[in-house]
Amino acid sequence: MISVDGTKMPKDFEHRIRELEDKIDQLQLTMDKMDAKLTKHIEFIDKTYEGLKSPIKTVTGFFGKKYD
Repeated sequence: MISVDGTKMPKDFEHRIRELEDKIDQLQLTMDKMDAKLTKHIEFIDKTYEGLKSPIKTVTGFFGKKYD
């Protein structure tokens, strides 16, 4: 056992901390990749929807519904 600020810790405490830090780093990388994919997808949807706005307004106007 080692002591940190008067608290006894297991001998492999530092190793465990490094493992946790590595896992956190991996999670951050995964989150960054997912964020990039989601952002790209949202941009695609926005571009696709932009081209459909006018036809949607026309059709909904035809049926007497107001579209904003």
